[in-house]
Amino acid sequence: MKKIYKICIIVSLLVLDAIYIYQAFATQTYHRLATYLAVPFLVVLPWVYEKITKKPLNENLKLIYYTFIFIADGLGCVVDLYETTSWFDIFAHYLSGVLTAFLAIVLMKVFRYKDTWLGILIYSLAVSCLVAVVWEIFEFGMDTIFGMNLQHVVETGIHDTMEDILAAVIGAISFLICYLATNKKGKLHKFIEDVI
Repeated sequence: MKKIYKICIIVSLLVLDAIYIYQAFATQTYHRLATYLAVPFLVVLPWVYEKITKKPLNENLKLIYYTFIFIADGLGCVVDLYETTSWFDIFAHYLSGVLTAFLAIVLMKVFRYKDTWLGILIYSLAVSCLVAVVWEIFEFGMDTIFGMNLQHVVETGIHDTMEDILAAVIGAISFLICYLATNKKGKLHKFIEDVI
């Protein structure tokens, strides 16, 4: 069943992506084109990882990954929720913080790295902050090199970038609080173990 959901999400994402690319060229509005040209790469990234490492990724992890890509790119850009819904950008960045903190803990479990709650907190926050910063650098690069306006610098200046980074960090912190405050035999910990 998870594979069917994953396939539906991937197909929907690629169809929305193709529609956006067509509309971008038809209307000559290219401000999000770089993001959509990256979508096919994002779709095959788990497959590339599996080929390089020769280890299959857990289906739960793939489903989470594709769902996030669908929300952030499919709904955000194609359905245009970033432009039409004032809170959607902050929500997407908050969700990225939750998911990258989750991924950091999964990686700790995969590599059997044991640490104190402080070590988990620092490591997970570092991974979440790194991902948020790398994304903002990507947006800045696209704006600077290709004259796009992914960061909305004209309209918002640096304010939007800082909100995005802060939303991701708050998302990571809220996830880590839940993780560290819950029973190690509870559902959240079990779900993380099931993803490995």
